[in-house]
Amino acid sequence: MHVLPYQNEPHNSITSAQSSPLRNFPMNILSVLAHPEPASFNGALKDVTVREFERMGHKVVVSGVYGMGWQPALGAADFEGERANAGYLDLSECNKAIASAARRRRSRGAAAG
Repeated sequence: MHVLPYQNEPHNSITSAQSSPLRNFPMNILSVLAHPEPASFNGALKDVTVREFERMGHKVVVSGVYGMGWQPALGAADFEGERANAGYLDLSECNKAIASAARRRRSRGAAAG
């Protein structure tokens, strides 16, 4: 079994950040916070995550979905058009219909342009 060197060290943010193999490969990272209270435990986890990734040289972008007005409840009103089964909201089928309609709109736009 292959053991990475940093796994043998005492685990703390400083030794992990300095010796992590991720440090050698700078990345663009998207951190998504999906909690209505930025000062929550989830918000604190986001802060630590961002700080540690930036310390390792990565570029971090944070998206707070509640701050953008995201609504966590999903219902039939969120989907346009007729459903294959009027008595049952099948999200996978609704998503297929939305994707198909988007493809049709793109192809009409490409043909017109």
